[in-house]
Amino acid sequence: MLRKPPVIGTLFQPRDAEMLASVDDSSDPTTPSEKRVRAPLRNTHEVRTELCKVYREMRGGKLPVDHGSKYAHVLQVIARLFETTDLAERIEKLEAKQ
Repeated sequence: MLRKPPVIGTLFQPRDAEMLASVDDSSDPTTPSEKRVRAPLRNTHEVRTELCKVYREMRGGKLPVDHGSKYAHVLQVIARLFETTDLAERIEKLEAKQ
C-alpha cells in the first residue's frame, strides 16, 4: 500500500496526492521483483544525502553511470522543487506581514 505524499505549497494540490496514492504498480511488468529501496526524501538535506550515495555507488562501480546519471537528474529536480516551494512559502509569509 502506498502512502500519500505530503502536500507541499501550491505546487502540489490535495487532489494530486489522492491520484498518486491510488497508483498500484504491483502488476507493472517493469517493476523489479527485488526488494525496493525506499530512501527518505522529505527535505533537501535527505535529497543531498541520497545524491551523495548515488555518486559513491557510481564511483565505486556498484551502479552503472548511465543509471546513476538518471537518478542524479531526478534527485536534482526533487531538490529544486523543495527549494522553490520553500521560497514560495517565505514570499507568502512576507506578503502577509505587509
